[in-house]
Amino acid sequence: MPGVQVLILAAGAGSRFRAVGGGDKLQAILPGPSELTVLQATFRLWRGLGLPCLAVVSDSAPWRAALARQEGLAVLSLPTTGMGDSLAAAVRRTPEASGWLVALGDMHFVQHATARQLLELHHPGRIVVPAYQGR
Repeated sequence: MPGVQVLILAAGAGSRFRAVGGGDKLQAILPGPSELTVLQATFRLWRGLGLPCLAVVSDSAPWRAALARQEGLAVLSLPTTGMGDSLAAAVRRTPEASGWLVALGDMHFVQHATARQLLELHHPGRIVVPAYQGR
């Protein structure tokens, strides 16, 4: 969909994952032969749509910005802030977009078909919210 900007919000601390001893969940290695990290798989998923992608990352985790650039994404690096602040900063950075597809840094299992369905419903001024089994 021309004009749509993908915003991948990956500036969070992942505190719930850390609280159970998991470390940085975005660095967790996914099972399988590719051994991609959660964040790398997420970047590849959304970049695969052929739309411009902006990774919103935290200054406190510079590896995220480096990975985003390595994967061919534009980067917006911020001090650690809340999700709302990250989203607002990303929208301000991309005012030319006709719409934004908002994804989180740990959304690596979304199917391309699902993302395409969301894009097909895009019309300026409309908010599209995905649902699964009515939720």
